[in-house]
Amino acid sequence: MRGKSPILQPEPDKMTLSELAEHFGVSETAINNYLKGQLGLEPMNATETLEYYKHRMEEEGYITDEEKMGTWDIYYALRDHFQSVESGGSEGTSVIKGQGYGRYTVSELAEKEGIDVDKAVENLQNSCWGHCRHR
Repeated sequence: MRGKSPILQPEPDKMTLSELAEHFGVSETAINNYLKGQLGLEPMNATETLEYYKHRMEEEGYITDEEKMGTWDIYYALRDHFQSVESGGSEGTSVIKGQGYGRYTVSELAEKEGIDVDKAVENLQNSCWGHCRHR
């Protein structure tokens, strides 16, 4: 999934550990190492969604009401970490390569990817990519 346009992205809070790992182009171990080492959270189970994981961390006391950490905050922390890491051949590194999606209109990209334009617009409206605060 890494490198796809927001038009084609799933909702991050519905993503599982394996989907997040695929999305960022890293291993599940790299995701869990970051969650534990940098965010102070327990590892994510393979079958739980990010939304369920966030609720579990609240119930277990790793995320407090004062912290106000939501699923999008966890997703953005992962995204920012794995997109900013320089490739050095070690576990959990990633280099984000552009796909040139900025050159396309929504309708051109939808046609290129074989999805309905209305669905593409809906997906784009539901995607923040760090540029909105409603989530």
